[in-house]
Amino acid sequence: NENKTLDIIIKSLVAIFLVLYLGFYYFKTNPDSQFKIARNITYFANNKFTANKSYHISNFILKCSLLINPKDSFTYQVLGYNFYQLAYNNVHNEFFKEHYLQRAFTYSEKALNYAPKHTEIINTLGFCCILRENFDEAIEMFKFSLKIKPKDTVAINGLGQIYSYYKIDYKKALEYIDLNIKYDQNNLNHYFAKAWILNNLDKNKEAIEYYNKYLEKNPYSVSALTNIAGCEVKIKDYENALIHTERGLSLNPYSYYLLSSKTDILANLKKYDEAKATAQKIIDNSSFYGAHLGYFRLAKIQKLEGNTNQAEANFKIAKDIAQEFLDGEYCQSKEYDIKDLDARCRNVALFLKSFDKDKNAQNFY
Repeated sequence: NENKTLDIIIKSLVAIFLVLYLGFYYFKTNPDSQFKIARNITYFANNKFTANKSYHISNFILKCSLLINPKDSFTYQVLGYNFYQLAYNNVHNEFFKEHYLQRAFTYSEKALNYAPKHTEIINTLGFCCILRENFDEAIEMFKFSLKIKPKDTVAINGLGQIYSYYKIDYKKALEYIDLNIKYDQNNLNHYFAKAWILNNLDKNKEAIEYYNKYLEKNPYSVSALTNIAGCEVKIKDYENALIHTERGLSLNPYSYYLLSSKTDILANLKKYDEAKATAQKIIDNSSFYGAHLGYFRLAKIQKLEGNTNQAEANFKIAKDIAQEFLDGEYCQSKEYDIKDLDARCRNVALFLKSFDKDKNAQNFY
């Protein structure tokens, strides 16, 4: 029985080896079939698994495809993209981020060797450079894409992102946002981006116009409601600011930004008791982030009421909390975070920069 089993195993291995040998021989002598089968496997991996964010499964299938055709640019391109996504998903874990990012660069550069003018590959390399915080190299990549394809909205978006969040050049960012609107008019996210840039340029009335365009199609966007309310507070349109703030709070009653706007509105209307109660809600509901916003507003009201000692104590608490957050693990003393969708690092940095000016300002905003 043992001999019979061993004989079956040996024959099976020989048969498998023979099938593999004949398969590889067939592919080597039929390059068209080699290309088509490998490309179909890559399409399957990309459409079935990459599209569903199952990057590890996709990568295993893609590497099998490379055994059939090791010169397929599209297979390397998808591998590069998959590893970029894995790096992005691990952006706060330096070891895994770099582990995946190195492979993203390797596979994308191989893809580029076979398809040197393929803008999707170049753009992936650009976003990889952003993850490495090599912003100047990322700019070069995206500009290279635009030389090949001047209306490439992905490259334009990448440049807008760099100048908006990392280089902090809002006038330059606005140029690219306007290009995105020109070439991709149906994408309302570009209107939101333009409104946000205009807000940062203190063009609040124009910003409100674009936020309203966005809200026409996305009336339940808490981010847009928060931002438009902030702009309206700055131009002293407290009526509309309160409408948008209350609408936002009905969707997210614990939003520290919306509660901050409400505090500002009430304080500007000299409803100090209601304003202090709202500021206290920010403090009570904040754990990871946001308490500094409540303490600062509470201190400003106390200062106006003549409670100087308590105001100074709360100003100090607000500043200390903000500085601790900026210096902590999340921001690491940087004014941005690559995956900071809520702009916490940027906002806390701006809070600290304008602390003394805002502390002494008559209005709340």
